[in-house]
Amino acid sequence: MIKGQLSERGEITVTLSPVFEADLGDYQLVNIGQGHDGEILLLAVHEPPELIEDRFPEAQTERPFHYKIIRYSGGGCEEISIPDQHWNFHFVQPIDGGNYLLAAARCTRYDDGTADLNAKVYGPEGNLVREFLLGDGIEHLFVTEQNNIWTCYFDEGIFGNYGWDEPVGSAGLIRWDAYGNRLYEYPNGGKHHIIDCYAMNVCGDRDVWFYYYDEFELARYRDGALSYWKTDVESSTAFLVHEPYILFKAGWDDNRFVLFEMAKKGKLKRKARLSFLDEKGKEIPMDILSCRRSQMAVFHEDKVYVADLEEILKMW
Repeated sequence: MIKGQLSERGEITVTLSPVFEADLGDYQLVNIGQGHDGEILLLAVHEPPELIEDRFPEAQTERPFHYKIIRYSGGGCEEISIPDQHWNFHFVQPIDGGNYLLAAARCTRYDDGTADLNAKVYGPEGNLVREFLLGDGIEHLFVTEQNNIWTCYFDEGIFGNYGWDEPVGSAGLIRWDAYGNRLYEYPNGGKHHIIDCYAMNVCGDRDVWFYYYDEFELARYRDGALSYWKTDVESSTAFLVHEPYILFKAGWDDNRFVLFEMAKKGKLKRKARLSFLDEKGKEIPMDILSCRRSQMAVFHEDKVYVADLEEILKMW
């Protein structure tokens, strides 16, 4: 349930009620994801893996870690246990109509030419089905209804680190099949060069929106064609799409959002600022969220809130 009002300072405030409360127990949330049909997935770990030099996450770990997936589909929650993993996972997506793809954002290439296979597909009983390489420096990851995988990359994945002289993610945006074979690479370079892909919204198998540095442009891949829009938003990490409207998170450390309308000649027109409140009237921190199509899922204090741009627009 959502309701909105116009504040005294001219901002639209949208109040959300939680759709479910997650029982994490003694686990800690890693990330939240959304599947192609709207299901919400929480990835949690019993104890977070350590950082290298207090900064960099390792991909393959020396000691095992226990993960669990909580899947909410509207009819309730189910829990899948993935124990004893020597991997530092960051993403979860449904795949194959019953399996789950877990992926590590980081991936090391070793001196002998081998590399971490940082994508693992698990069955509903937690059994490993297959594994493959998706490259280092993954920023966002989504699986489509056709079981294709879209990944975008931050700067280290594009330019190289963790032993990668020729990074897998140098294109900045890649589509893979369910077995890790490349189907599409963004033609990175020239005027629309992705240095760091900050945000991505996968609306369909061949309809993907992304926002990147250093131009801070919004781009769209649709049936093989690319379109671009200039924005005046910097460092946004998430956005929602309901044409002709785009709702951008205002900045990486900002809890507020900015609503734009798509205009002619590759421009976006500012329409309003939005903030989201919980059922107690307090601002919801936007630290752990997922945006897919027009729907946003955000985790706060063991509760999951959902906002839909299509429904928000109907209020005014």
